[in-house]
Amino acid sequence: MTGISKTKQPLPSVSNRVSFLPLKTHTPWAMQPTRRGRLSIAGPSVLNPTTNPQDNLTSSPSISGDLRLLHTIDCGDQLLCCQFNNEGTRVAAGIRTGTIKVLSVNDGSLHQVLADSETVALGLPVTSLHFMPRGPAHNGDVLLATYSGGKVKLWHVPSRTCVRTITEDRQTMIASFNPSGSKFITGGAGPGIYMYDAQTWAKIQTFSPSYSPTVMDGHTSRVYALTFFPDNDERFISGGWDDTVQAHLWASRLW
Repeated sequence: MTGISKTKQPLPSVSNRVSFLPLKTHTPWAMQPTRRGRLSIAGPSVLNPTTNPQDNLTSSPSISGDLRLLHTIDCGDQLLCCQFNNEGTRVAAGIRTGTIKVLSVNDGSLHQVLADSETVALGLPVTSLHFMPRGPAHNGDVLLATYSGGKVKLWHVPSRTCVRTITEDRQTMIASFNPSGSKFITGGAGPGIYMYDAQTWAKIQTFSPSYSPTVMDGHTSRVYALTFFPDNDERFISGGWDDTVQAHLWASRLW
């Protein structure tokens, strides 16, 4: 298989409006580059309670239910990413200047601003956010953040403290914890996907394509999307600039 060539481009264009939609509601939203950053919190879709849930399943994507806008949070600047905490009571918003704002879902009030000397000095965008799955050792929310300058940071949200930082040799665009929170993976500029131990932050594995021209066994360009299967610590999927979505299995018994 011949590698797919893409012209190197800057970071994707930034949308100033992020809408949180119910799981079964899918609707496009307009990009408004001249407006300030806002978070739109949407209410649940309205389904017929007498309908069998299986009747709502379709063989292709569709729009179902009614979208009800609860409120809009003005974040004051352009957003590149956002993420609910595990309880759904807070939303973290990643700003283009490297600041993370943690806001109340109920009333939009600002609870924490996450920034340190590195993020302030660099001023580079936050590219992804992922709350660590709740564990017995946690004292409040713990948030994994990636930055376009290659920084990966772990924030203890209640104390507004950065407890871990690593610097990757690339633009880092996405990160995701596995369901147990024992590992996390990152992707960005280049085809490699890095896996780290969440306790030691040591790099465990690099997932990269082979040199075979006939086998699709990894991405051939930038990786922009990563997520683990909901109930499996060793399976995840990835999406990249090579127009593919790929499934991966990490065999921990081999390491």
